[in-house]
Amino acid sequence: MTLDNRSDTRARIDILRFPEGKTFEDLVAYVESGEADANQDSPDWVDQTRKIRAPANQLMGANRTLFDNTYGILCYIGEAEPFEIQAVATFEVVGG
Repeated sequence: MTLDNRSDTRARIDILRFPEGKTFEDLVAYVESGEADANQDSPDWVDQTRKIRAPANQLMGANRTLFDNTYGILCYIGEAEPFEIQAVATFEVVGG
């Protein structure tokens, strides 16, 4: 997995493994509630979080083993806390 940070500030992506029964909509609700901004971390219902950080205008690669499951991504940017959430996404690993 590669984080290509094209911004003028630090970036971090959190890869969140969803437990059964949790969905992308749950992650969006977490972000929209303001908890993600306040906690600067993944929701407490997430099974596992992997973080990748990249300095401004740099490419950062990381090896992360991801097993079959649904995952979410939170992308934070900023030089200091509180970081700003710039993106929320989801993906699924099948046959990994």
